[in-house]
Amino acid sequence: MPTFCGHFFILEVKMKRKTGIKKIEPYLYITPITLILVLFVVGSVLISITLAFTKYNIITPPDFRGIDNYTRLLDDSKFIKALGNTVKLLIYIVLQCAWTVLVVAFARKRLEDILNQKLKHMLEGLRKFQDRAASILNRKELFANMHDILDDAIPGWKSRIFEKNINDDGYREVVQSGHIPLGEDEVERVCGIVEQEETKETPEIALLKYDNMVCGFVYMERLRESKLNYREADCIRQMANIASGSLKNIDAYEKVYQVSIHDELTGLYNRSYCGVYLRRDGALGEERGFLYMDMDNFKLYNDLYGEQTGDRILQWCAKRFLDNVENGEVFRVGSNEFLVSVPETGREPLVALAEKLTRAVQENATNKPQVMQPITFSVGVAWYPGLAADALEL
Repeated sequence: MPTFCGHFFILEVKMKRKTGIKKIEPYLYITPITLILVLFVVGSVLISITLAFTKYNIITPPDFRGIDNYTRLLDDSKFIKALGNTVKLLIYIVLQCAWTVLVVAFARKRLEDILNQKLKHMLEGLRKFQDRAASILNRKELFANMHDILDDAIPGWKSRIFEKNINDDGYREVVQSGHIPLGEDEVERVCGIVEQEETKETPEIALLKYDNMVCGFVYMERLRESKLNYREADCIRQMANIASGSLKNIDAYEKVYQVSIHDELTGLYNRSYCGVYLRRDGALGEERGFLYMDMDNFKLYNDLYGEQTGDRILQWCAKRFLDNVENGEVFRVGSNEFLVSVPETGREPLVALAEKLTRAVQENATNKPQVMQPITFSVGVAWYPGLAADALEL
């Protein structure tokens, strides 16, 4: 009975009705079922004492008047036996209580150790994510790390990360490789909670936001019949806050990076990124064809019509190139020089593309700069690896 009772002495779990979060207190309380068992044990002990006193007829106090009565009472073996049994019963009760206290103390210590280990594991995951997030400059990598650490830190739950669409119309799930997306009905329900700003009452959802703008959220999908406790919900919120700060840094880095690799006037890739592209992303990895296009008499346009018209001509040509180059990249590598990279190789397809582009810039359109001279280009073609062995030779 003591062992049976001790196993039911567990940590009391207080439920917050509004948030649904279980708050685990650091003290040992008695749950309703434990209280019933304790009352049962106490009642059994009292009944046992009552039956023992009744059986041996010692409920009524003995008559101690006169030395003869007292001597006869001591000589009464039945009374001596009853008194011995009562002492044994009291000793048993004391031992039972001591054993119960030991079991309860051991159970409490064991539960505290388990909770401390779980808390330590969550804090280690939080610290690990904080260290990694400080150096991550890619959204995909950030979400992948957050997904793995959350799933490991909070067992029984699966993290789902959503980010806002580019046009600010709803949210989409960032599905990790090898994972099955969330069902459409569940996605609609969760997104509805976020859009109605009811996340404070839903501990399974933590917002990703910065500068008072929501850019996504984390949703914890339940895999078993359990609810998030206070520490788990707080861990999710802290991790979401760290990710929010990282997203702000990533967005700022993306803006600066895009400015650094694009030409301010035309919006094309600039000369510095062209070198990176040739060495890393383009010519040295696969077969590529290149067109080097130099605008004829560009200085004449600036002298006759002014530099503003010259800028408009460059913008016009850049737009025509982008509209007519499929599966390729266009770079502005000089004041009036452009480089076009395409997957086609060989003389004939590259010459055909060059003719197509030169005709495109000569076509009349409403937004074309009005100049008397036709816009023409001198074009050179090359391809890798047929005519060049490396980027420098190309």
